[in-house]
Amino acid sequence: MTRAASPALRRLFAESCRGHLSRQVVRTRRWYSDSPSRPRTAIFFPGQGVQKVGMLTPWLEAFPSTAKQLVDEIDSFMGYKLSDVIQKGPPKVLTRTTNAQPAIMATSILILRILEKEFGFRISDHVDVALGHSLGEFAALVAGGHLTFQDSLYLVQKRAEAMSEATRKAIKEYGGEYGMVAIITEPEYMPALIETVRGFVGGSDAGNKAGNDEDVPPIEQVLIANINSKNQIVLSGNLERIKTLIAHIRQFLGHDPRAVQLHSDSPFHSPIMKPAVAVMRSLLNKKSRVPGRENEDIVTYPAQLQCISNITARPFKSKEDLKDLLARGCLDTVRWWDSIRYLDQEERVRRWVGIGPGMVGRNLVGKEVGMRGKDMVKGGGVWAITDPLEVEEVLRGLEDTRGIMDEEEVLQNSIDSKLELVVAVDRGATTPVCVAPIPGSQLTLQPQRSPSDSPSKPHDILRHDHDNTLDRLHRRHRAQRRSGQNNPLHISIFPSYDAATNSFAPIRTPLQFSLLLSSTIDVFELRAKHNAVSGDFGLLHAVDDRLAAYGAQTNTGVRLVCVVDMRGRRIGSAAGSLPSSAAPPPAVSGLREAELKPAFRAMQNAYVRLLQNPFFEPDEHTPLGGRGGRKITSRRFAEDMKRIGEGWTPGVTNLG
Repeated sequence: MTRAASPALRRLFAESCRGHLSRQVVRTRRWYSDSPSRPRTAIFFPGQGVQKVGMLTPWLEAFPSTAKQLVDEIDSFMGYKLSDVIQKGPPKVLTRTTNAQPAIMATSILILRILEKEFGFRISDHVDVALGHSLGEFAALVAGGHLTFQDSLYLVQKRAEAMSEATRKAIKEYGGEYGMVAIITEPEYMPALIETVRGFVGGSDAGNKAGNDEDVPPIEQVLIANINSKNQIVLSGNLERIKTLIAHIRQFLGHDPRAVQLHSDSPFHSPIMKPAVAVMRSLLNKKSRVPGRENEDIVTYPAQLQCISNITARPFKSKEDLKDLLARGCLDTVRWWDSIRYLDQEERVRRWVGIGPGMVGRNLVGKEVGMRGKDMVKGGGVWAITDPLEVEEVLRGLEDTRGIMDEEEVLQNSIDSKLELVVAVDRGATTPVCVAPIPGSQLTLQPQRSPSDSPSKPHDILRHDHDNTLDRLHRRHRAQRRSGQNNPLHISIFPSYDAATNSFAPIRTPLQFSLLLSSTIDVFELRAKHNAVSGDFGLLHAVDDRLAAYGAQTNTGVRLVCVVDMRGRRIGSAAGSLPSSAAPPPAVSGLREAELKPAFRAMQNAYVRLLQNPFFEPDEHTPLGGRGGRKITSRRFAEDMKRIGEGWTPGVTNLG
């Protein structure tokens, strides 16, 4: 079923899955509330920019009764038919800040309420922490119980009006054109980029201008509005001033970042928004507007869930802290990247559920934590519910990962299991290692030298019988995993031709190659002092009487390994079996180290192309900084490795 499914199909889907999934969630509720080992889970909500005309339609079609009741409540709270603007547009009207902000927030909570009413989803049983990107912070506070839906919609409506009015006054008084521009750069340039921006605008704090008594004319105001990821920030303010700043960066930082102007009618999170902060402070100090709660504070603290502040990237500490930071949210920098890192690295959140229109939030979270959808290896997943057709996948994913242990628990409790080794391979290293090996199982050559010609230490463990070698490698790999060393980031395997069966088959499993490579890379340390200039390490060592490992290292610390099958003959195709009538290709009489240089050059070029993609965000961008990275999963990179592995043969001089 696709997103283009008809209303009838949506209703059929809803009826078929509603009963099953709601029973499934209710059935597991006791487990969620009683078990201390449930993976920590975060729910997150999108900010402005994800609005789309008709975004309520799928929910009205799939759950007409529940959705219609919620839509009527929204219109009643707003005092006008916001639902007509959402459903009919036109886009120019929906995109106005005064419509877009309440529309996005209302749609996000509508989806959450449908999950609760139709599927028995109790957020306190499934989720530990809530957060939202800028505007999404209000939806997170509703989900966490700190604000009621009605009060939150009122606050968002008044916030949007105040922000639009602040922009209108700035244009009237000072002139100029205002907006927001996303800057995309390589992660290693990000710290210098942020410092350059701060120096350019004359402030040490990129976002906190709420207490600055000396007003700067808006024509000169530019600020970092969002720090979205390790390679993306958003600038906000006067567009001419932003262009000057980008030219300054290109001239003095020695870097040419990519700049993309966003579709925004106001420069959010810039000093122009200072009047909106005063409006929000006043509103947050009033009582609730909900009937029956008129004498209660508009903010509830503590509540059922912790919520993360956009400004501090940490949980709110008190009711006063929440009010102060929420008011400043119009003005200060959104530290989204820091928030995700905090939850991932310090709070060890392993399951992430996005609620609301658009996929931007899920993509930002997924890239940072290295997951898409359910990831059983990492004991969690990153999901998003933007359409009824996605509900089943998300609830099943939560069900399937409910008992998965964190990887550290796996390492401690299953020290001899293969699962532990797979987890270890997929997680990042702290040692700067990028391995894009061609375990040359397809590159089958006549032996060049005997294994006895290769150094026997410190890798003599590779010279024993296969079972003993694998057992020793398991123990070695576990030790290296604990110290963060030598975890390959990419492995491409090309099966060797087996003359006995007249077919192709790998001579090692991916796990065995990973273990082998973890030890192989140790040889780089021994050779570094002799090959630091050229980076050409040549033959690292003979693995056994069939495999030989060759290596090279780039000047940025990226290490490349080719493991070549030295027995047999080069085969032209790795797919399927050879015809019985096919004559064997002529034998190749040996392999000189220089003949692998084209392969290493092509591998390095492929890696450079990977880093030049502004939407790819691997940790291994900064190998010399001592940070490793997660497994490379780029399809383009894998295709490049396949092309190199299948195209290389002794004598080839250019592989791209």
